[in-house]
Amino acid sequence: MALPILVTKLQVPPHHEVVVPRSRLVERLNAGLKRRLTLITAPAGFGKTTLLAEWAAQSPAPVAWLSLDETDNDRLIFWRYVVAAIQTACEGLGASVAAPLLSASTAPLEAILVQFINAIAERPGDLYLVLDDYHTIRLPEIHNSLVYFLEHLPGNTHVLIASRTDPHLPLARLRGRSQLNELYLTDLQFTAEEAASFLNACMALNLPGAEVQALEGVTEGWATGLQLAALTLRSVGSATNVLEALSRDRRYIFDYLASEVLDREPEHVQRFLVETAVLDRLSHDLCNAVTLRNDSRDMFAYLERAHLFFLPIDQTRRWYRFHTLLADLLQRRLNERPASERAELHLRASHWFESQNMVGEAFRHALAASDHDQAAALLESDSEAMLSQGEMVLMEQRIRALPEVVVLARPRLCLALAQVLVAATRLTDIERYLDSAEAVLVAGERCGADVPGVPLAGIPGALCEVLYMRAMLAATQSDADKTIQLSEQALAQLPATDVRWRAPITLGLGLARRLTGNTRVAASMLGEAIELSLASQNPAVIGVTFYALSDMQIEMGLLRQAEQTLRRGLAQEAQMSRGQTLPFRGLLYAELGYLLYERNDLAQASRYLSTSMQLTQPWSMDVALLQIVPKLARLMRMQGRLAEAAEMLALAGKAVKTFDAFNADVYNVVLWQVERAQLWLDQNDLDAVARWVVERGLAAEQPLVYPQANFLRVLARLWLAEKRWPEALVLLTRLADFERVHSRMRNAYKLEVLRAVAQLRLGHLSQAARTLVQVLAAAQPEGFVRLFIDEGEPVAELLRLAVRQGHQADYARQLLAAAEQAWSAQPAVELSEREREVLRLLACGASNREIARRLVIEVGTVKRHVHNIYGKLAVASREQAVERAQSLGLLA
Repeated sequence: MALPILVTKLQVPPHHEVVVPRSRLVERLNAGLKRRLTLITAPAGFGKTTLLAEWAAQSPAPVAWLSLDETDNDRLIFWRYVVAAIQTACEGLGASVAAPLLSASTAPLEAILVQFINAIAERPGDLYLVLDDYHTIRLPEIHNSLVYFLEHLPGNTHVLIASRTDPHLPLARLRGRSQLNELYLTDLQFTAEEAASFLNACMALNLPGAEVQALEGVTEGWATGLQLAALTLRSVGSATNVLEALSRDRRYIFDYLASEVLDREPEHVQRFLVETAVLDRLSHDLCNAVTLRNDSRDMFAYLERAHLFFLPIDQTRRWYRFHTLLADLLQRRLNERPASERAELHLRASHWFESQNMVGEAFRHALAASDHDQAAALLESDSEAMLSQGEMVLMEQRIRALPEVVVLARPRLCLALAQVLVAATRLTDIERYLDSAEAVLVAGERCGADVPGVPLAGIPGALCEVLYMRAMLAATQSDADKTIQLSEQALAQLPATDVRWRAPITLGLGLARRLTGNTRVAASMLGEAIELSLASQNPAVIGVTFYALSDMQIEMGLLRQAEQTLRRGLAQEAQMSRGQTLPFRGLLYAELGYLLYERNDLAQASRYLSTSMQLTQPWSMDVALLQIVPKLARLMRMQGRLAEAAEMLALAGKAVKTFDAFNADVYNVVLWQVERAQLWLDQNDLDAVARWVVERGLAAEQPLVYPQANFLRVLARLWLAEKRWPEALVLLTRLADFERVHSRMRNAYKLEVLRAVAQLRLGHLSQAARTLVQVLAAAQPEGFVRLFIDEGEPVAELLRLAVRQGHQADYARQLLAAAEQAWSAQPAVELSEREREVLRLLACGASNREIARRLVIEVGTVKRHVHNIYGKLAVASREQAVERAQSLGLLA
């Protein structure tokens, strides 16, 4: 399971009976609700939370409340809590985004937020989101994601932020757009009337007006200062003495007042307060465990009655906290105690949280006690669940919080950190952790003794895990041979019944075999990995394995088998999910979208591919992005959405740079680069493609290695665009033979189609027709469509010839109908009058210089118009532009 949601953070603080109604400020809040954001900024103790709680109690619309703290400085955790808060206020809202947030740490967050914002927009009525104590959030990526959320917020939603400091948000821009409602310290200060109401009506002091005015003046309207002054007056009974003390040095107002209040409490109350200061939140049972007493319930009641800055944080009054300022004072008092006493208090808290299965809190207190062995053991007990649910960022944070020497001595932690680093493709230090884990395990095996976190009986399995992680490291660096060697070594050492590790190792071995060109052997191994993964019941391995096999089957040209594999995988997902969406569905959706695209069902393909962006697994997010983005970008290109395709490819650019840092031309990086180059071709940016060809050092005669051979397909397309037909034909023939030998028939079919185009351009019409007919005969049983029609008018010309000659005529007619429908469905092309003039002259065969002379413009201006025409028509040459324009009736 994912880490639990702490429901007390999602509850509006209960309304306290001793409070001054602040109607003027509530009205200010209500007046700003039509804007995007309300910001309440003031130091501690000025009543920000109290004001928001008063306003929320009166709100006719649902209020989603989130009390933030230091533990929320993780992008995944922050948004998980935001979604949970909104779902608490509006049951079921955004249910479809809960699953990826509950299981992803590095998800493409904007894609998830888009779906969440859309769900909010579809909800009738207003919704308000309160983010309290936002000053505890420090991470720029959280600020940036909140900016994105605010900028796209629907009109029925308003965000209210309470913070001690101005948050790192574009406040000036929001002010300029009249989208910001602001309340600051001067707004929250008690007026004279409010101070009188508080001191006399709420605190029952019955002070004369002059003393009320004096106290209000010396505390400068500070709510907490007034409360402390009132409590002090109850003790000393003299406003004169209090005012005299306050007037001496206002920097120590709180210390003086809190000390006056605290020091007058009985010794057992003071001891209870100081000892429980180790806790961020308090319950009866927890405090009993920490203080070794059994009267915490009575103590809670006393502290509430005495108004000692002891605040409930849930409606049931099970959990409480100290006011922040009192907590600071108690912390200083606690720090005066011996370190051994503080450590003992933290350890008691750790053991209590452990007994409640609240491992995160238990770990934090063990760490505070400097009991690193206890903290490490807790982390080890939770590591498998955290990693399987994608808690990569939090896992690394906790491991890094331990001394390095402790981590290196514990194989489980070394392996967990190695897994995190492999997933994030931060490969520099992985070998050190794997070496250390292996050394400790081998030493334990030799001595016949347990090692930290691993019993003697588990050492062989842990050593196999080390081999597996070394294999994954090699795979990330595109070293297929080393991946195979290490994987086979691990399998040889594993018992046949250990499906938990045999499944992922067999999966990795199959993928490595694919990279070496043994496609059929790889497919067989992936089939075996599927059965092992089903036996292991590991959702992540199941999803990735079904995805990998279906992707390979499509590459082999076996669309029908791929569909069966995907349907089976989705059925397994539905069976395991019990009505919830498991994250591995995203990969299966991506591949199903790819298959539907090949069959020309673009609407369904778009739906599945877009959804897959929101559901992909976190621990391989870089890889997942690179698996999905090229497919989605291709669909966008073919729909004429070139700008969107460029944005989609840019989304995965960071992941590509990570791999490039290690010179890793992994399979998915290759596909991304090929798709990006194809987009440049569609935009007629031949210079960009040519520069990329030079940077890659591509040459037609270089050895063919999979998957980098796909780069040469781009070179062939560049030559086609440059009308270098003979060179392109030779290269395409060589590439097609290479793909066919290795059973990658979809690639072979595509290359043969391009060969036919090159033959047509060379005037070899009969050869071109014969080439295309052979591909038609091979591809027809599997139902390929986009394979052909994506190549545009040249292939359409050859399909018409096939129909006339009676070769694969029915299939050719079907493809022609699909092509005409696809082209007619493309967005209307809007050309300026000057672009139409240039296009008509292009159709007449005029050169750029001739066009410039006839239109009395510069040659550079002609080039710019031609570039724009190519982009709008989604073509790469004059011939294609004229053909496309004729089909759209733009030359009439």
